[in-house]
Amino acid sequence: MKETITQQRRARHGVGLRRIASLFATGAALALILAACAVPPPPPRQAAPPAPAAPTVPANNPLAGTSWTLATLGGQPALQGTTVTLNFGSDGRAGGTDGCNAFSGGYELSGDALKFGPLLGTLMACEASVMAQADAFRSALEQTARFTVMNDTLTLLDANGNALTTFAPQSRELAGTSWVVTGYNNGKQAVVSVLQGTELNVSFGADGRVSGNAGCNNFTGSFTQMGDAIEIGPLVSTAKMCADPAGAMEQEAQFLQAMQSAKVIQLDGDRLTLRTAGGAMAVTLRRAPEPNALSSTSWTLATLGGQPLVADTAVTLNFEADGRAGGSDGCNTFGGPYQVSGDALKFGALIGTLIACEAPIMAQADAFRSALEQTARFTVMNDTLTLLDANGNVLATFAPQSRELAGTSWVVTGYNDGKQAVVSVLQGTELNVSFGADGRMTGNAGCNNFFGPFAQRGETVAVGPLAATRKVCAEPAGVMEQEVQFLAALESATAYQLDGDKLTLRTGDGAMAVTLRRAP
Repeated sequence: MKETITQQRRARHGVGLRRIASLFATGAALALILAACAVPPPPPRQAAPPAPAAPTVPANNPLAGTSWTLATLGGQPALQGTTVTLNFGSDGRAGGTDGCNAFSGGYELSGDALKFGPLLGTLMACEASVMAQADAFRSALEQTARFTVMNDTLTLLDANGNALTTFAPQSRELAGTSWVVTGYNNGKQAVVSVLQGTELNVSFGADGRVSGNAGCNNFTGSFTQMGDAIEIGPLVSTAKMCADPAGAMEQEAQFLQAMQSAKVIQLDGDRLTLRTAGGAMAVTLRRAPEPNALSSTSWTLATLGGQPLVADTAVTLNFEADGRAGGSDGCNTFGGPYQVSGDALKFGALIGTLIACEAPIMAQADAFRSALEQTARFTVMNDTLTLLDANGNVLATFAPQSRELAGTSWVVTGYNDGKQAVVSVLQGTELNVSFGADGRMTGNAGCNNFFGPFAQRGETVAVGPLAATRKVCAEPAGVMEQEVQFLAALESATAYQLDGDKLTLRTGDGAMAVTLRRAP
């Protein structure tokens, strides 16, 4: 009996051991499963890479916060018509424009030692002469080892003490400056370009008045500037309506609103940005070209190669403020760029019409174009413009071209028929106009004589009211309709363009009203 009890106890003890072993096995399996599913622990944290060392700039940095405009480069004056700037930040960053592209980078300063770090910039292409100056300027910055500031002049020097560049302080004042608009905020959180076929410009007067053209209408108003803070407006404008190009009036409203939203200026050389109080761009502008000695002048050829002109020909040369030249070679009109620096003058590629004229006139035109191509210098003395070649030889001389209409007579070549078209004069008729010295104009409208007052101021003109005789002409067909349309076109003229033997009268919105050639 005792053995049976003992055997039973041993059997139960064995079952218990097997159960414990089974539990240990199950736990081990679960441990393995959990270990396989567990997220591995994160790797040990690594130290962040060291930040690049800040440029070495002392706390009393004499260049911090200063802005400069290039005066000389390699001992030569900066290229006319370009603005090269250099601005020093208090954070050890420098930047500006090389006359073509904007650039920026670090600089280090210790005493009078100055070193620029790598300078990065935009990659626009400009004219060859501008690019050459930009390259030379960047090279000068790379060679800079020392600097001096004396008498408001910053001079950069190389390691041997040779002067690389000199700079004048860059003015932050807007008074007395003029600008061309390149973009404006359209009120829809976007800065858009100016519509093709329009020009928006702004002038800040010394009297605290701002004025300009918004693409159709002239505007004016007040402005106040204190440092880089500005207040503009309210602005008022004329009330002309312009249909072309499409969107011109919408652009005008958005631009004037953007101007009045400006609170802060950023001025760097020939670039100006007006910003809102929140820092958004309101208007972007570039400096208007500086007038040169020839800007906005008009001339009539007097001699060519020492010889007078072919009889009854008018050869003209006009210099615009935007760096464009043009005129008539006696047969064809032409136009193209020009550059002036001191007494140096160079014409770019000149492109013109291709009308054929009589052989002597064509020969003179070819010789005139050749003279322009050879021009290297010019002089203006006693109201005479003289073009010279590189050796100082006289190529051509010019007299000032009169802009006065009084005392001139013209033959009409075309007129606006009131249907948005300029049409030729009917065959078998001649329309002519004479501007008297007494402020009266007379002429013939194809059938009847007409007369009336005119007034001229600069290149603006007011014509009429005109009165005419009452004859009725039956031939050629349409002659009376032509007369009515021509006289209406004459009275619509508010401006004119005079170039040698060609005169164009225009309406207030710039449309052609009447075209004329000088009477023999």
